[in-house]
Amino acid sequence: MKRYVFTALMAALSLFSIVNARTIRDFFVNEPGEVFTLLSDNARMDMLDYYDAGQPGNAGNNMGGLSVLQKADSDYISVRMSESSLTEMFLIVNKKDTAIFVISTCLLPAADSQVRAFDTNWTALESEKFFKEPVMSDFIVIPDGEKKKKKDVESMIEFPIISYSYNSLTKELVAKQNLKDYMTVEGYDEVSPYLVDSLVYVLKGKKFSLKKK
Repeated sequence: MKRYVFTALMAALSLFSIVNARTIRDFFVNEPGEVFTLLSDNARMDMLDYYDAGQPGNAGNNMGGLSVLQKADSDYISVRMSESSLTEMFLIVNKKDTAIFVISTCLLPAADSQVRAFDTNWTALESEKFFKEPVMSDFIVIPDGEKKKKKDVESMIEFPIISYSYNSLTKELVAKQNLKDYMTVEGYDEVSPYLVDSLVYVLKGKKFSLKKK
């Protein structure tokens, strides 16, 4: 009976801690293991302690490798999970609610990202409510007087490889096409005159909108 009461109490305290977390650092530690599958909560706490002490925020991960805390402030965290993967996490806050936005990037052979959103209890949300991901045609710009059409250029691109990164100072989300890193030289040279390298989105309220040039 005592064991049951203790277990229930610990579960309640854990839930209370998650609900009352205030910064992205709290959510980083309390994340239940769906985002940071390679790092235990103790490892994540150690990384923050080392980082705050001015030391490398490193920790061994569950794959026997090393994960590195690259940056941690009140609303943004960047972790190099391994040589081939990077995870960024930040808060989207408005008067009504708070969302946790996660960018998981596979760096090899060409950087490609997945975006996800969660509420403060780590229940998955529809990321489209916060950010409409661009498609490859959004990166295609046909110069004036050119006879080629967008669909012609798009048909030459077999896989749309797009990565994302977040600037916590400007509140901007950058989408970058990485076709050069996987296409043949000849193939890329054919499409590159019609491509923009990146698109910039600015956080307005709780949604990202394409930044006008």
